[in-house]
Amino acid sequence: MTKSFIRKVITLRRTMGRNLLYIDDSKLRHHIMTGLARNYEDLRVYTAQSGRVVLKRIERGELPPLDMIVCDYNMVTDGVEFLREIQKYLSDGGSVPEYVLLADDPAAASDELQRGGLIARIIQKPLSLNDLRALLEGVPPARKARRGSW
Repeated sequence: MTKSFIRKVITLRRTMGRNLLYIDDSKLRHHIMTGLARNYEDLRVYTAQSGRVVLKRIERGELPPLDMIVCDYNMVTDGVEFLREIQKYLSDGGSVPEYVLLADDPAAASDELQRGGLIARIIQKPLSLNDLRALLEGVPPARKARRGSW
């Protein structure tokens, strides 16, 4: 096998898998999430500590098309505000990922989502390891990248 063939296979494998973006200001939870994701061959987890970081990475083209975005409700830039901002980047007709919001108070998060006209699945914190495994297993099948999608 040639080096170029191997590079193409690696690149293809990276683009064929499911892509999850996990946004939380806790480095420990990033470590746990990425550690658990190693058990799923077709799943790549990207992490960020804030919505602002994610928006910059999207602007620079550093993220593939995403299948699921999981974000903490209680961040410096809260999760609902981030979901409002990310909608601007998805208005070009690209694939819309599934949104999951992690919240200590799901009722308050739901009210805020409804007031903002946003839709997201809400999961109550704290999450157990089994909850995290179920979340990872629930990442939708990989979406085909479209031209113009981020």
